[in-house]
Order: sequence, then C-alpha cells, then structure tokens
Amino acid sequence: KGFLKSIKLILRQLKERYQMSNIRRLVVNADDFGRNEADDLAIIDSHKNGIVTATSVFSTHGALSQSAKILSAVPLLRVGVHLDMTSGKPVSAITSSVVTMDGEFAVQRTSESRSLSKIYSVTPCDLEAEFTEQIELFKKSGLVLGHLDNHRSEIYFNHSLFAVCVRLAAKYGVPFRTPFDKAFLSKSSEYSRLYGYPEDQIIAIFERSLSLQSEYKIKSPDYFCKLTPDLYNPSNLVNWLGRLNPGTTELCTHPGVGTEQARAELAVLTAAQVKDEIKRLGIQLVRPGCDHH
Repeated sequence: KGFLKSIKLILRQLKERYQMSNIRRLVVNADDFGRNEADDLAIIDSHKNGIVTATSVFSTHGALSQSAKILSAVPLLRVGVHLDMTSGKPVSAITSSVVTMDGEFAVQRTSESRSLSKIYSVTPCDLEAEFTEQIELFKKSGLVLGHLDNHRSEIYFNHSLFAVCVRLAAKYGVPFRTPFDKAFLSKSSEYSRLYGYPEDQIIAIFERSLSLQSEYKIKSPDYFCKLTPDLYNPSNLVNWLGRLNPGTTELCTHPGVGTEQARAELAVLTAAQVKDEIKRLGIQLVRPGCDHH
C-alpha cells in the first residue's frame, strides 16, 4: 500500500508539473501613461473594462503628480517607468550627451534608423544619470515601481546603452521588457530591415543581450508582441490568442482617444469577444514579473 501511495503521489506531482508548464499567461501593458489626461483615462478604462494589466508611465511630461492621483484609484494595475530619451523634457538639468544646453533631449523622435545613428553620441554614464533621475522622480510621486521598459526600441540595439537599462532593472529589482524573446530569431530579418543592420549582426546583438540579462538575472517575458493594426479586429485578436505559446507573453499596447489608432486599440482591448475568449482558453491575465523566466 505504501508503495502504491508513493507512485500515486509521484504521478500527481508529474501531472501538476505538466499542467504548470503548459499554462499560458498574458501581460497586457499600456505604454505612454502621463502624456495627456484623456489618453490616461482611456488606459484606466482598458484596465477596468478590458484586459490591460499594467501601464508604463512617463516621468518626462511633467504630469507625475496627476498620474499618481489617477493611478491611486486602480491598485491592481501594475505601474512602471517608461524610460525616455526622445520625448517630453529631460528630468536632469545638467547638460550632457543626453540633455542639450536648451534643456531638450539631444536625440529627438525620428525614424528608427536615423535615431539609431544619433544615439551613438549618447554615453552610457549620461544615460544612466538621466534614467536614474526618471525612476527616482517616479518613486517620489508615491507610485510603486513594478517594472521598466523603453519608449523607443533603438536602445535595445546599442549594447552599451541596453546594458544601462539592464543594470537599472537589477538595481531596483524589477522586470525589464525587451524584444529578445524566444521567438526573436524568427523575426531577425524584420529587425535587420528596420534598423539597417546585417542579419548576422542582429543575431549577435540578440545573443549578447541574452547573456547580459542572464548575468544580471533579469526577468523578462518569454514572448513579446505589439498590438499591430491587423489585430484591431476582435476576431483577429481572438485568433492570435488561440496561438499563444505556453509561458508568459507580453502584449505592448497604446490605447487612447487622441488618434484613430489609439481608439481602435481601446476598442479591441475592451471587446467582450476578446475577454470571453481569454476566459474560454484559460489564459491567465497577469502583471509584469508574474512567472516570467
């Protein structure tokens, strides 16, 4: 009897491990909180009445106190810092390779390839100083730091600047979103076209970045995807949900009311059809850091 009891216990544990390994988790993050109140309230709506589980907040748009006030009403919405070096106003008042004498960002928002070339003039030391001030200002507002991510993706492909973000995530003990997921190699040609690097160089950047994240024990989602126009139709997003891999996927979104694209994102993120399918498929809606690798 004791032997059979042990066998049953082992089989139950194996079944539980198998089930755990096949769980599909979805982080839905709304970027750009703090840019304007109308879009901020749309993000709150996409959380209360939709599937958004987290949002990333600007420290560079002069609205942190207002952001903190709005976000205090939604304690289950995870908040983090949207690290920024191209939008709004720098937090640091010291002129550097990041901040001009006029108090503007040295790298202005432009196409990915053009701003990628410009960020080579930014030194890691200066960027770390500015980003640290953005994080500290966020914390002083009373908001609880739950994660870090970047406003612009070029920084992921400059290793010395990417390392700044990784070190800060380790310092503050929070997850850090990156595009370097388990499916990255299948998208390497797309990134090559976007940023103008040869594909083998993109792959080398990926391998080096993964090594750095592993060294600093940074939590990141297993898979990363942006909410693109082809997913604005609820039926298309439902089909995408059905193809989710086991593990944690982060969906990057920008719901709002100021543009047609933002309104389309708000609509699909609050669609009953999408919410029902998530429930039917048993997908767990989670916040950044919940069972990331």
